Amino acid sequence: MAGWRQRLRELRAAIEALYDPSQHSYRSGAEAGSNAYNVDYGDGGWLLWPVRFKPYGDRTMVGEAKAVYASMRKSLAAPHGQYETKALLGLAHAWKPFTPAHRRKLTRTLRYMARALTTPTGLFGESWIRLANGHPIPVQDQPHVWAHSLFYLASLKIEGTRPYRFEHGDLYARACAREAAPSSACSNR
Repeated sequence: MAGWRQRLRELRAAIEALYDPSQHSYRSGAEAGSNAYNVDYGDGGWLLWPVRFKPYGDRTMVGEAKAVYASMRKSLAAPHGQYETKALLGLAHAWKPFTPAHRRKLTRTLRYMARALTTPTGLFGESWIRLANGHPIPVQDQPHVWAHSLFYLASLKIEGTRPYRFEHGDLYARACAREAAPSSACSNR
């Protein structure tokens, strides 16, 4: 157990060393010579969630969320990008409960990604590029399960969840009620 605690202290110190007070956020791990993601918001998005390095109300995490949002928006306006859903998911956790401004920003970004960064059949790629006409299209590894998973988790956090309910009962319940189904199908109802 002592070895794990020591490792935790080392990791905490390494992350703390990346904090840049002039930017009110953490530098990418790549700047420290480590193997970090190749996008500015990648490390920051993970730092917000699932890592949740500090409570979201901590000034360093508030600053990190602002930096992640700015970096994500910059990427979405660029000629190409990838994995902006990491940032969106981290922000959905960090900003909860949402202020009206945060809800607008997250909802607008979620809808943009769903409309613009998917194929006509709704598939995300691992990356996307912007065509000469300004429209982005997904490229590389479609469907990309990880991109879909991140988007789905962000959607749930932003839009909320509720258990699915059949509007008027399921097919069997309706058929049993009309006595249109075999009694063996209705025995457990």
